[in-house]
Amino acid sequence: MSIFSAAKAQRKFAAAGLENIRLIILDARFALRNLFGSATVAKVYLNFPVPWSKNRHAERRVIVPEFFATLNDILREEGIFELSTDVDAYAQEAVSLGQSAGFSVLTQEKNPDRESMTRFERKWKRFDRDIYFVQLQKEKAESVTRALKGMVPIPHQFIKQEEIDISALPEILDKTFKSDGGKEICVFKSIYKELAHDHYLIKAIATDEGFAQHCILVLARRERDWLVKLDTATNPYRTPAVKFAVKQLAQALARKEV
Repeated sequence: MSIFSAAKAQRKFAAAGLENIRLIILDARFALRNLFGSATVAKVYLNFPVPWSKNRHAERRVIVPEFFATLNDILREEGIFELSTDVDAYAQEAVSLGQSAGFSVLTQEKNPDRESMTRFERKWKRFDRDIYFVQLQKEKAESVTRALKGMVPIPHQFIKQEEIDISALPEILDKTFKSDGGKEICVFKSIYKELAHDHYLIKAIATDEGFAQHCILVLARRERDWLVKLDTATNPYRTPAVKFAVKQLAQALARKEV
């Protein structure tokens, strides 16, 4: 959903007097797993997602085994997952993966007569495009690991004055850093320096298992050391990859021998 679409929807909600709706512009795979507790959701709707059928786009797919693991965690007992798509193969894959994850099939039909339709659904119907509708029901519970756990402080690192090699700063640009397990990845894309002081802003992309966030890190000289921390202006989620980016920046600037 774009910001424009979200604002348009909010105006419609306000005009209708609806006060029990909240909009979140976020990767659904990350949001479902990290913003909702176990067995707290009655129903999840997925309307006309992009199939991302090419192999090079595999990391963008929603319908993957990990997604159903998340559903098995957050859905209540006998909770429902509902999918609408114009791609038959996508609907078939959802059914197959859902059954493998322990879901039962409640509904699987073509061109259903639905009371409410999305804008895309109305568009496809005007072009006589087939619509595929699937409803799956949770039959088992599963626990998943979350990237966000409670109140997470802003990560920071310190480098002693005698241990920092500021000349190494340009060497980090466009270099990919991965954690030992490979789940956290960060890339530093650009560096900005305040002319009057030893104060830098470093733009980074931090990725947690496919969920990417853009963030700004601060590198600032203090009286006895240098501080590396997350700049609060971008305000990303404090995921392991964001913490890893802060730590990796500090390690990249630390002298190997002092």
